[in-house]
Amino acid sequence: MLAQIQKEYGNKVRHIYKDFPLPGQMQSEPAAISARCAAKLGKFWEYHDELYNNQSSLGPALFTQIADKLKLPKDEWKKCTQDNQTREVVRKDHGEGMSLGVT
Repeated sequence: MLAQIQKEYGNKVRHIYKDFPLPGQMQSEPAAISARCAAKLGKFWEYHDELYNNQSSLGPALFTQIADKLKLPKDEWKKCTQDNQTREVVRKDHGEGMSLGVT
């Protein structure tokens, strides 16, 4: 749907993605962190789509499997996923959503 909107409206529309890991979902924050790291390596939407299509299997093994499938530089991606700065960016997005009433 986003691709269709972008195609139809071109530069008139800008899509901004914010992380909002769901409370109570243990793998939600690690999934967001993993996708954020894929974004740093130019593969956010591909990674995002793989997560979405495999929601019932979320966990470290799946996150690594997707990174491998997308041929992300393993060491760089792994280091990013363990970086507290990445975690803080995800948590900042979540906090922003909460302050705006997102539930």
